[in-house]
Amino acid sequence: MTDDNPTGPDRAAAPRLDARQAQAVFGAVRLLTAHDARPAADLVLARLRSPGRRRPAVVVVGEVKRGKSSLVNALAGEPGRSPVGVDVTTAAFIRIVPASARRPAGSARVFAADGTPMAVAAGDVAGWVTVGGASRADPDAPIVVGAEVAVAASLLPELSLIDTPGVGGLDGGHATLAAGVAAKASVLLFVSDAGQPLTAPELAFLARAAATTETVVFAMTKIDMYPAGWREVLAENRELLRRHAPRFAGAEVVPVSSTLAAEAARLPDGELRRAMTTASGVHRLADVLNAHAADRDRLVVANAARIARTGLDQVAVQLRVRRSAAAGDAADRAELAAERERLAELRDRQQRWTLDLERDLGGLRRGVVDDVTGRLTDLRHRWERRFDSERRLLVPAVAKETMAQICSELQAVVAEVAGGFDRRLRTLVADSYGLTAEAVPADVGRELVDTRPRPREHTRTLTGLLDPSLAATAFFGAGMAAQLPIAAVAGLALLNPVVVGGAWLAVNVAYRAVRAGRTQMRTWLAETVNAMQADLVAAADTALREAKPDLVLGIRRFLADAIAGVDAALREADRAAVADDSERRRRIEALDRHLAAVAAAQEALDGILRVPGTSDLAAASKPATP
Repeated sequence: MTDDNPTGPDRAAAPRLDARQAQAVFGAVRLLTAHDARPAADLVLARLRSPGRRRPAVVVVGEVKRGKSSLVNALAGEPGRSPVGVDVTTAAFIRIVPASARRPAGSARVFAADGTPMAVAAGDVAGWVTVGGASRADPDAPIVVGAEVAVAASLLPELSLIDTPGVGGLDGGHATLAAGVAAKASVLLFVSDAGQPLTAPELAFLARAAATTETVVFAMTKIDMYPAGWREVLAENRELLRRHAPRFAGAEVVPVSSTLAAEAARLPDGELRRAMTTASGVHRLADVLNAHAADRDRLVVANAARIARTGLDQVAVQLRVRRSAAAGDAADRAELAAERERLAELRDRQQRWTLDLERDLGGLRRGVVDDVTGRLTDLRHRWERRFDSERRLLVPAVAKETMAQICSELQAVVAEVAGGFDRRLRTLVADSYGLTAEAVPADVGRELVDTRPRPREHTRTLTGLLDPSLAATAFFGAGMAAQLPIAAVAGLALLNPVVVGGAWLAVNVAYRAVRAGRTQMRTWLAETVNAMQADLVAAADTALREAKPDLVLGIRRFLADAIAGVDAALREADRAAVADDSERRRRIEALDRHLAAVAAAQEALDGILRVPGTSDLAAASKPATP
């Protein structure tokens, strides 16, 4: 995703390292450089200064009318930034970001389905992102799927807040879309209210999120409306989580009142304002979220530490091989010579492994194409069934809203396909070619991630609905019907024949309108989905084409480094063969000092990886993706 996507990453500065982290990571970089492991050292530094690191984001998710947007406004410190109201439900993502030189306070943008940003007044955002909003209802306006507003008074100075769409709640396509965004969040803020226990759709969503979302914080809103009962609801929710989403049974739940927070904000500074603010719970929730934001830096540092640790592991192996060779064991030298021949033969068979790589990348492409086809086919069939069963979706006033929702779901498909592509490629190079995941460029799937829906223009005028012969038949038939005895019995004689004919005509016109609307929406859906499928397949082809040279170079570098390591050990063995005992001891002692320095650096890195929140990384075979 790019910066111009309302649910994508903001660019952020390099992570802050404390003295202990800096000593461990940069000490490892110096050792890697000294022992001819410069590629690993460069990877560590690249991870630390990566411009693609996301600004930590809190994705706010919940059922309709749970107080999500009110809570977002309270955390942002600016009432009204995310539209709120009994009859107003947001139909697009709204991202609230801390103000900066690039995004001054009060500035706002909306994002079309194809990712195009458009600057708007902050006060006009609601008209673009709410159902029935003035700009959203404009037939000539673009389909908008999200908005961004910059604020200066946020309680979360380092975090973006993403308010997910309220239309449809946590059922159907909206649940899929919300889950996809939540999976990439730094923190998922799940909002329920104090008036009722968690519902089946909420529990189903949480059970699904458990597989992909690391950090979840729960907020229980509207405690001011249920002062006597919210604790009982909280206890029941914990029991429901224990049964249906056990991973979150012990998650933190912060009771809040957005209403109290808003009222406190209007009071002058003083004891009453402070007491009201504390009672609202919003500041406590902000403290919890800010604490999790700090984990973002720790995760980036841990990823860099893991790369350094892997590099030092390889250095230690080479040093131990050289130490064994320095001891002058003839059998060890023979094994080294045989290993060098094997590696040299593998390098000489470059043409063969190049063909193997071509074959494997072709298989990966077929898997991606199948993934794209399957996901888009499912989406298309689901919406076609809805067109058949929910006629309201075909009404012109609602059709555009439907198209916006479909475009948002298509964007969720893009994220899922891009994630699958990245996992497949990294698994391929690790399992088939012995390379670490870092051999794959970090932005290898950028073309996929940046793919946007290209919605076709929807025909708004329904032609062919009124047939003159149909109108004549309607009024002639109505006049004849009024003269029949049965008509009098039914009370039709009391009606004007023109009224009867007009009603009959209206029913037929409405029927034709629905049928025409369904045809048009099916056509629009098919064309838009087909365009997305073609774009995703083309993006995958481009990504693979651009990745292949990097993979070839990575394999060559791997072989060259392995051969260089064996050559160094052979030289040690040759020197040991002609050296006296004193010289041999000096070389062994020097290698032991190097090994001790590497072991100390490894221990320092392990100390970083054992920090709470990053312990899982210590057992990982590759860095986590920030």
